[in-house]
Amino acid sequence: MQVANTAHSDFLRVRRKAFLRGIAKWLLRSDDALLAFDDVRKQLHAHLQHDGGVREVEIDQIVGSVGRYRDFDRAFLPRQARTRGRWESIDTAYLTHVELPPIALYKIGETYFVKDGNHRVSVARERGQVFVDASVIEVESPAPVTSIEDLFEWIRNEDAVRFHEATGISRLRPGARIELTLAGQYEKLYQHIATHQWYLGVEQKREIPYPEAVASCTTVSISRPFKRSGAGMRCGTSRTAPRPTSISGSPNTTGTCTSRVSPRDMASTGSSRNTFRSTASFR
Repeated sequence: MQVANTAHSDFLRVRRKAFLRGIAKWLLRSDDALLAFDDVRKQLHAHLQHDGGVREVEIDQIVGSVGRYRDFDRAFLPRQARTRGRWESIDTAYLTHVELPPIALYKIGETYFVKDGNHRVSVARERGQVFVDASVIEVESPAPVTSIEDLFEWIRNEDAVRFHEATGISRLRPGARIELTLAGQYEKLYQHIATHQWYLGVEQKREIPYPEAVASCTTVSISRPFKRSGAGMRCGTSRTAPRPTSISGSPNTTGTCTSRVSPRDMASTGSSRNTFRSTASFR
């Protein structure tokens, strides 16, 4: 009876916390909802998946749910009174030291979504637990995702997601990030890659596969000697192609690709291969 009363008191406490948190987020005009896995997966064009095994996962990296994203806020506090029975039963298991099975998660980049075990995450988080055992299914995203902020950024920028999906740059250059300084420039960046692919073919006297051109283009763009420019480092390549008839086999474009790497990133990684800003201008 004592354990049941404690679990009930715990639930009332987290419901009050959820209510007060909801008011604070409303006053700040801040979204506090869990992310819906199916929506995120669709918007990121993340389709392939594989078994990631059982591992410890940091609870703070769990940002969404498959089917319960309306029942909990982003801190996994229960929004609905109807979750009381299940929540209290899990809390009772914790109070009586009953071993619970691993939860089930989907992993996109460095973020996780609950497939099964939302109430276990909620109770564990409320009790100050930092890690939780989880059976993980890894979902491959064409765009790199290291945080929930990344998720929001990619969702807002579908052109960037499509570029990563079309070029496979995240697979060819893990950790590379391309951020165009001007809107609507991805089509021109595609053209720059095509130009570079054509030039490689001429120089090496062979047909260059598209993935090789993508990997080579990004390598060339950030491997030139650097000069200080404002707060960052700048490098660039510029080529002018002849004016043949076909852009795929022999482009008729003049292109410039410029990259920016912050000194902090270079200092922390020892190279410029992790983060760079690219501007493409063509005429």
